[in-house]
Amino acid sequence: SPSPSTRRAPSKGRAPTTSAEPPRGEAAAEAGGRALPPRPRGASPQCRPPRAGGNGPAELGGLFVEPPLWRMSDAELSCVQELRVGRERVGHVTFHGVTDCRGLLSKLPNILVVEKGEIIVYPDQSTKPEVGQGLNKPASVVLYGCMPKSTTNISDPDVREKYRLRVAQMTREKGAVF
Repeated sequence: SPSPSTRRAPSKGRAPTTSAEPPRGEAAAEAGGRALPPRPRGASPQCRPPRAGGNGPAELGGLFVEPPLWRMSDAELSCVQELRVGRERVGHVTFHGVTDCRGLLSKLPNILVVEKGEIIVYPDQSTKPEVGQGLNKPASVVLYGCMPKSTTNISDPDVREKYRLRVAQMTREKGAVF
């Protein structure tokens, strides 16, 4: 299936990180090391961008989480940037900005469903917090292998465009942006 474009590809095989934050921007280039992007204004040193860290505890029901929340301190958990959760070969969701992830790990399988063709955040609407709280915030969704049910020739440009328009329409009907 075609690969969707994403802002960040899954990380594999990175060297373990230490508790010291790598240098940012030009300082990293001068030091010959891997640079982190410049920290947003007002962000504390404890707020770090996602890093690779394996799939996580078995209690996650097959979900992967980046950064690895189970390896983070309470201070780091309070301000996780660009939280990404998903299921291999199915898709993922990236929650933009800073997310307070304290206490989230144990609740994650109950508040995030990642299945073929859909990602549902807060399937039980009674547990959904106010907009901007928890995972009820702007996010980007990537789903793999979403194809029309019919066996029409998807390589035909007209068929592909019709399918793209249908997906865009369904996305708008959900109140999201395609």
